[in-house]
Amino acid sequence: MKYLALDVETTGLDPMTDQVLEIAGVVDDLTQPATKLEDLPTFYAILNHSRLYGSPYALDMQRRLITAIAHRKDRSQILTPGEVLDQFVTFVDAHGLDRQQLLVAGKNVGTFDVPFVREDLFGNDEVKFDYRFLDPTVWFLFPDDVRPPDQRTCLRRAQLDPRHFPEHTAMGDAHGIVALMRHGMQRNTGFTLDTTQ
Repeated sequence: MKYLALDVETTGLDPMTDQVLEIAGVVDDLTQPATKLEDLPTFYAILNHSRLYGSPYALDMQRRLITAIAHRKDRSQILTPGEVLDQFVTFVDAHGLDRQQLLVAGKNVGTFDVPFVREDLFGNDEVKFDYRFLDPTVWFLFPDDVRPPDQRTCLRRAQLDPRHFPEHTAMGDAHGIVALMRHGMQRNTGFTLDTTQ
């Protein structure tokens, strides 16, 4: 099964008013278990909006991205929403993913990342998401959990070092999702998949 681990960093929690600041995707193919995480195809962009709207807490948390945009650091990775769409479509097509039924994985991907991406970036018909989403959290639930664990807790429970997957960075979180997907698949199917970063 081929899928895209997707993560975004945003200016808040409301996809109707807040914006995507950073997007990352990692293509994984579970039929290719020997492929190392660092060898998987990746998509990455920082979004250059002419104005930013969001909550003070989220804007403060995303200081590194706002500074990169303001000072034009990493110019090749700072793109307008239209440029992100064009490059994302090219990336998805180049890696054999179905952009009319794109299967994505992520922590809360169906209720957070996908609505933001639909609203802020892909408001047209060029990219459509599969209505089924992959969320590896279920493999790391404990019976006494009051709510689903966050990604950092899942990584610890999988005995993966969270420092290899920096949280609140789109690429770190996307790679962490792939590692968790592989760990869960390995545990549940006996497949041997590379989970090292």
